[in-house]
Amino acid sequence: SEPEAIQPIAPLSLAQQMEIARHCARLIRDRDTLFLGHGTICRKIIPLLSEVKKLRLITNDPEHALLANQFIDGEIILAGSEMLRPDTALAGKQLEQALQHFTITHSILEISHLDADGTLNINVPRLAAAWQLCFDHAQNKTVIVAADPAPSTAAIGHLHQAENVIVSRSINEQYQQQLQSADFVILYTSNECFTWSNRERLQE
Repeated sequence: SEPEAIQPIAPLSLAQQMEIARHCARLIRDRDTLFLGHGTICRKIIPLLSEVKKLRLITNDPEHALLANQFIDGEIILAGSEMLRPDTALAGKQLEQALQHFTITHSILEISHLDADGTLNINVPRLAAAWQLCFDHAQNKTVIVAADPAPSTAAIGHLHQAENVIVSRSINEQYQQQLQSADFVILYTSNECFTWSNRERLQE
């Protein structure tokens, strides 16, 4: 039989992106060292962090860093030495070293989709090694399932490694059973999106 095709997903609306950003911002605490990966949804989180005290923000996105300069109370570190176009993301050894050097209390990454076996995928293979390091070292890991229509080309980790998974309402049904089976429960919900949290780590 033919493998089941992944249903094409409409791009996230601005309202959905903003609501996902709000859900992410609620997870960040004073004095966190936050690694914020590149991407348009992640960028929308930055103005919402203006109330967070003594935040250390590490990012591989120059546009994130410039925006953070206007809003963040704390340190801003831009990591990476190779520009990946057209994403304006940075990659390379310097990024990988930063992810190992700092004690990252929280990371937020956009992924393109989640496989049926729980594999987390991205469509920028040059960042796969860095994102795997991020998953190995960050104390709390939040992934945003961006439902990117571009084909995924690299795995970065597994669902069981993540503390939080944020999905828009439009794709929640697609992943709901899988997340429940992996012992994730809904932490926050709104008209536009759901934040699922790993039940075991929620109780720690």
